[in-house]
Amino acid sequence: EMHTLAEAGIIAIWHQHIKERDMRLEERAISAEKYMRDWLSRLKEVQNITHDPLEFYDAIKKELSSGDIHVYTPQGQVIDLPKGATPLDFAYAIHTEVGNHCAAATVNDEPYPIFAPLKMAQTVQIITDENAYPSAAWLQFVTTAKARAGINHYLRHLATRQAVNNERLEEIAEKTKTIEANHTKLLDAHYADAIPATSSSPANGASRPTCRS
Repeated sequence: EMHTLAEAGIIAIWHQHIKERDMRLEERAISAEKYMRDWLSRLKEVQNITHDPLEFYDAIKKELSSGDIHVYTPQGQVIDLPKGATPLDFAYAIHTEVGNHCAAATVNDEPYPIFAPLKMAQTVQIITDENAYPSAAWLQFVTTAKARAGINHYLRHLATRQAVNNERLEEIAEKTKTIEANHTKLLDAHYADAIPATSSSPANGASRPTCRS
């Protein structure tokens, strides 16, 4: 009887072990699936921003080769970022417009440089300013594909807009020159018509009429 109870106890412990193992495997599977979905979502966001195949390939390579850290928003939302990511990467992970207007950051309620690497489990808050915009220097510090794509997209858009503005300024300058030239011609013609022809004076030695009383 004691032998039977011992066997039953071992079997119960074994079943409990198997159950716990299966639960851990299921949790890992769910976690792995969530990670894959998050990863695919990040790549899709990058693809929506950039149309450069080389830039997209570089994004995939970096996303696969980098390990993750987990940081938090002030509301407690978990944001997965690669090791070495900065508050600027965090800002772009929240939204492209948040990244484009990132002016400062606080980490654990303390001021924190936007280019300094983040650490595991920190709470990050981004301070935005409508007058803050990306610069090419930002590319030296960001690590995530989404941040690089967002910055490059803005810089390309800015260059295109400046080129269009320069072209418009050239057109305006050319039209102004044409208007000024036409105006000058009209003035010259007006003054030419307004000046009367001068009469000739009597020649030297010519007789003058005499007055008679």
